[in-house]
Amino acid sequence: MSALSSPVLFVCRSNQEYIKKPPNAFMLYLKEQRAKVKAELNITNSAALNKVLGDRWTSLSPDNKEKYFQEAHQERKLFQQRHPGWSSAQNYGKRKRKRTGTAATTITATTTTAAAAATTITATTTAAAAAAAAAAAPPATRGEGETGSQRFVFP
Repeated sequence: MSALSSPVLFVCRSNQEYIKKPPNAFMLYLKEQRAKVKAELNITNSAALNKVLGDRWTSLSPDNKEKYFQEAHQERKLFQQRHPGWSSAQNYGKRKRKRTGTAATTITATTTTAAAAATTITATTTAAAAAAAAAAAPPATRGEGETGSQRFVFP
């Protein structure tokens, strides 16, 4: 790639600005190679194109990858100079929806009750499955058990 990218500010749906993180080495490789591979293989499906690019990245030699890692390191350093103290939590923090009125309370109560019922059903099913498995299993001496092909002993 030729020059380091400039700072990018985006505006999300709630009209709050957020700062785009610097690209990693693979993202820089994708940006450089996407158009070439798309023209070369005539692929329009982005999932298939990403699969091909991912396979090519994996098969790329460490020497060829090094230029992308160095460029990503430069991008990261420049980003830290432009945005000291920036944390991804500023962009990706929890966004709570604000609900107002009594309908929101009713919906929340119904959802909570349904979740509790599902938890109760799951716990009952799990307990029944554990009891059936214990009845079917041969008795083991205290503190011994087996998982897969590994055997372990508890103190």
